[in-house]
Amino acid sequence: MGMYGLREVRNTLVHLGGIASRTGCAILCIGHFTKARTKAKHRGLGNQDVYNSIPSVLNLGTVGNTHIMVHNKSNFLDTGASMAFTLQGGFRWIGEYDMTADELVSAKNPNRRKKRDEAKVFLEEQLADGAMEQNEIDDLAKEQGIKYGTLRRAADELGVECFQERRKWWWRLG
Repeated sequence: MGMYGLREVRNTLVHLGGIASRTGCAILCIGHFTKARTKAKHRGLGNQDVYNSIPSVLNLGTVGNTHIMVHNKSNFLDTGASMAFTLQGGFRWIGEYDMTADELVSAKNPNRRKKRDEAKVFLEEQLADGAMEQNEIDDLAKEQGIKYGTLRRAADELGVECFQERRKWWWRLG
């Protein structure tokens, strides 16, 4: 199937819609971004009809060692919060992540860079004397106005090690 021909795309989508309707299943389409520097909704490979016809679109990308899933589009409700996970030491959910689809596909965002630099300084100060319990770091960061996702990106860039000891998670500078 050619993903650029309007007729082929529409015929395929109608066929998939029929399968979903008959079986009551959901259809998951996996695509890739183009290298074009444009908004996330225009970066999918193939015809724009694919994006327009799908009721919900999730994008997956990485920042350092953190994988971020961003809800790019929803036809029925507001888009959900971005969520993150890491594969270091096995699969582990990080939780909500402060990033939009356009920020995910764009490497540049000076405001995020400044906030991340502030978070890195915070982490260096907190971990200067050794390991600290992760929950305590999260609480102190929240008091300082540092968002959860920003703290995680800063930790990734600093090479902060996360380990479990005595049934608690700890962080230390790597």
